[in-house]
Parts: sequence; C-alpha cells; structure tokens
Amino acid sequence: MYGFSIGLDLSISILGGTQSVLGNGKNRLVCTATQSIYIITGGYIQILLIGGGGGGGDRVGGGGGAGGLIFTRYKMNAGMYLVTIGDGGAGRSDSSGPGATGANSIFGNLIAYGGGGGGGYNTAATTGGSGGGDNGYAGFGDGAAGVLGQGYAGGNDGGDYCS
Repeated sequence: MYGFSIGLDLSISILGGTQSVLGNGKNRLVCTATQSIYIITGGYIQILLIGGGGGGGDRVGGGGGAGGLIFTRYKMNAGMYLVTIGDGGAGRSDSSGPGATGANSIFGNLIAYGGGGGGGYNTAATTGGSGGGDNGYAGFGDGAAGVLGQGYAGGNDGGDYCS
C-alpha cells in the first residue's frame, strides 16, 4: 500500500483518516487518499510516508522504481494538516520512452518522492524516490539514481537484448 500512516500516543487526539488502536497502546491513522486531518492536541508522532511508484518502460523496458520512503518521529502542533498521497506513474505501452515517474506524497514539510520510471526501448530510466530500472538494451545508461535517504538506484541492464 502506498500512502501515509502515523502512530501516535492515545493522548494525542486526531480527526480524519481511518483510525485503529494497536496492541501496544498506540493509535494508528492511515490515509490512502489526499485529505485533511485535524490534530486536536499536539505531540510527537511517528510517520510512514511513501511516494507513488514509477511506471514500467515499454517493450523490453525496465521496471519502475519504488516510491521514496520516510519513516521518522515528527513534532505536531494542534491544527489542520493536508496529507497528499502520490499516485503511481503510468507504464509505457508504446515505443517512445520510459514509464512515468510516480507522484510525490507530502505531509507538512516532508516529501516522499515518487519512484522513477523504468527505461524504455531506447531511452534511459528516470530518477525518483528509488530510480527506475534500465531497459534491456546495453548502451542506454544504467538504472537511474534514487533520492538519498529515501530509496536506491534502479537496476542495470543484463546486456544486449536479442530479438
């Protein structure tokens, strides 16, 4: 699942999203669509924020990269916050390029970058939270770079594709 999840002490009140109480006495909030949440009482929370995954490249294309991942402790003040959930990038179905980069997920000043698009028939992969994988042909570059602290570079090609 891509999206947004926070864990918070039961002493912190929040409105919005789908809430549940975990066995460890923590409350969990999950949002899978862009929405507003309202923090009634502030405090520290743990956040898991994931960007949308990248789309795969066309023909002998590479796979799309995973969306960037942020898992951190974050101080929240009372107030309204917008959670933006990034969609996955579209895969490529023609011979004209890489898959689309996934959209970013955003909460406050945190941005989990969307995954890079996989390399296409004769095009390089694109960068993202985790970079897209290279296409099946040699000579068009390697897997694209990922965002430091959020993901990794995409995989390289395995050599020449033979038709």
